[in-house]
Parts: sequence; C-alpha cells; structure tokens
Amino acid sequence: MRVLSWSSKSPMLPICGAMTLVLVTAVAIILRGPGSVATAALNGTVAGSATGYTGQVFIEAVPPSVAVTYPPGAAETRAGLDYHSIDKRITMRADSVVSNCSSEGSTAQVLSATCTVTLTNFTFQVNETTIVTADRIFAKSSTFSFNGTTASDTSQTEIMGLCVRTTQSGSCVPTLPSTLSIAVDYPAPRVTGTLNLKATQSRTSNGTVSGSGKRVTALQMELTLQDVGTISLAIGVADSFVGGVSTPVPTATPTSAPPTTTPTPTGPARPFHAVLPVVSRD
Repeated sequence: MRVLSWSSKSPMLPICGAMTLVLVTAVAIILRGPGSVATAALNGTVAGSATGYTGQVFIEAVPPSVAVTYPPGAAETRAGLDYHSIDKRITMRADSVVSNCSSEGSTAQVLSATCTVTLTNFTFQVNETTIVTADRIFAKSSTFSFNGTTASDTSQTEIMGLCVRTTQSGSCVPTLPSTLSIAVDYPAPRVTGTLNLKATQSRTSNGTVSGSGKRVTALQMELTLQDVGTISLAIGVADSFVGGVSTPVPTATPTSAPPTTTPTPTGPARPFHAVLPVVSRD
C-alpha cells in the first residue's frame, strides 16, 4: 500500500483580509466627516425711524413727536396724546402712542431693520368738532437682506375702525382694507381735502449707501379749513433701510487627518495537508 499526499492553497484567507481592510477604511471615512467651513457674518448699513406724528398746521410746524431712530434701537411710549395748535383750532388726541425700532430678525446671515408705530383711540378735531376717529393706527416697515437679496415690506400697516364724518351727527361709513384715499367734505366748520391711507415711498439709497428702503405713512391728512389755511399731518410713520451689504470670505476650518489604520496582517496562505490512505494494487 502506498500513501499519497495532496496539498492546496486556500483562497478564503486573502478574501477575508481584503474585506477587513475595506471595512476599516469605510469606518475611518465616516468618523472623519466632511470638512466644515466657518460662517461669516454679513456687513452692511441698517437704519430706520418711527414717528407718532409730524407735519404742518397752518403756519405752525409740528416737529416729529414720539419718535425713535435705529441705530441704536429704542422704544418710546406716550401714555396719552393731547396736541393743540397754537390758535386752539386743531386738536389731536390718542390714548397712547408707541414707537419702536430694532434689528428684529437679524442673524449672522440676515441683516434686518424693523420700525413700528401704534396709536390707539385716535381723534382729530377742528374747532372742537370731531372730523376723524380711528380705533387703532398701526404702521410697520421692515427691510432685510438675505442670500444676496434685499427687500422691504410694509404690508402689515393697517387702520382699524376708521371714521370720517360728513356731518356732526352723521354716522361713519365702513372703510374697506383696500381703501387708499378718502375725500373729506365737512360743512361746518368747512373742512375739505383728502385722507391718504398706507401711503408708501420706496428708495434705493440712504445717503451714499445703495440698498433698499421703504417708508409708510398710515394716515396722511391733507385738509383745508375755509378762510384759515391748510393742514398737512402725517400720522404713524415707519421707515426702514438696509444697504451696502457685503459678505466676508469665509475661512475654511482645517480638517483633521483620518486616523491611520493598519490592516490585520494575513501573510501568505499556509498550505495544509490532507493524508489519505490509498490502497495500491499491483
């Protein structure tokens, strides 16, 4: 009987070693993560103002009252408004007037300015006769710059419960939200003219700075008192502007090198022997 020997190299060990290396490499990539970029804050000019009322009554100038500006951002509140012209012919009253300006909505990637004015229970009288009343006058102007776009918005400006009387005992005609102009014709005292509602004025610069800005006047009164003179009053004025916006070049945050992984050595495949008894017949 002769004993024959047989040997072979196993193909499984090199395959397992390769799979182990691929798995370790994938884990290293996941743990490393992508490189991060530092966020750069926007630079620019932000400005705004909020005014309770201003204008001209006959020959008397009415300076901006209950007024604030931005920057630095502030609020002013008057518990009660009780304005009388020098000759006592014209009176304006309100339970409260609140003006406010701030950078509401600003972040590292957004520049914003917002200014608001609120008057409650407003009354306008000529010779102690009530001509105009309103439950609430609200003006708001907002301007923002984001992702290369600068825009202004005044759409939230509104007047609630506006009443324009045509006679002393006359009732108020409801004013639709879309109304932008109302004719005034009061018989005695003879007052005529126009009320302009939510009038806006857009601009593309603030001094030498280019950008976007918008001013809104909730109630603009252009009236004439017969045989006396004209009245021009702006009630509830809000303005905002953002311009000269630039973005600094962001600085890349260094990415740490991936950890070095040494694959498990496999070495050459070791042969194995199988000894099989073989019976040889002569």
